[in-house]
Parts: sequence; structure tokens; C-alpha cells
Amino acid sequence: ALSFWIELIRTLELPSISHMAKRRELTDVYPAMTYIREHYAQTITIETLAAVCGMSVSSFRQNFKKRVGILPNHYIDDIRLSKALQLLIGTEMGILEVALACGYNSLSSFNSHFTAKYGVSPTSWKKSQRAIKKRIDTHSVYHPDTYVK
Repeated sequence: ALSFWIELIRTLELPSISHMAKRRELTDVYPAMTYIREHYAQTITIETLAAVCGMSVSSFRQNFKKRVGILPNHYIDDIRLSKALQLLIGTEMGILEVALACGYNSLSSFNSHFTAKYGVSPTSWKKSQRAIKKRIDTHSVYHPDTYVK
């Protein structure tokens, strides 16, 4: 997903003919991408995304895969998992709360998607991030109260 954004930024910055064509291609599915980013916490259907882009379902699936490089359902999952990482790091929300806030209908669905993408369960990942943060906090380089002139 990150490579898509890098490519999008590159195509929007470069005015060559080939980049203009690439920008025009992404424009076809950009409304769906925006819709997904704004509604990731809700149920999103391919029919809705196709309608947002003014395409038939089959045309939308084909165009999205061709232009973005992944299927729409995988893009939805990437956006949801990215948001889940942010919530797991930046909040005290429990795993179930994060799952529901990111559009997953069950904890088991969230766990399986998360583990498939990152190779570790959300619980294990959150624990490891806390341990890293704790080590960083306890090993700070500068302690103003122990500084000697």
C-alpha cells in the first residue's frame, strides 16, 4: 500500500505524458480510494465502490486491480490494518475495541487478517510495542537532575 502512495505522489508531481496518463488512470478509481479511507470503520461493498466511481461492478474490479495493483478488498484490509496499528500504538483501547473501530465484525476476523499480514497476533504485537517503548523511556540519554557542571 505504501508503494502505491509513493507512486501516486510521483505521478502527481511529474508532468510527462506517461505520468499524465497514469494520473488519469488513478483518477478513475480515486473516488473509491477516498471513500474507503473515509468509511473504513463501516461495511464497504464492492457495489458501493463501483457506484462511487460510476462503473459496473465487474468494470470497477478490473480497473481497480489494474490501476492500484491489488484487489479492492485487499486495499480495504490494508487501510483498516494501518488504522489498527495506529490505535494499538497510540491508545489504550483493547484489541476488540480496535477491531470494531476499524470495521471488523469480529475479533477472530481481525486476528486472522492481522496475523496474516504481520505474522504475529495483535495482542503479541501490542505487547512488543509496549516493551520497546518502556525500554526507550527507561534508557533516555539525558537526565537533567543528574547533570553535573
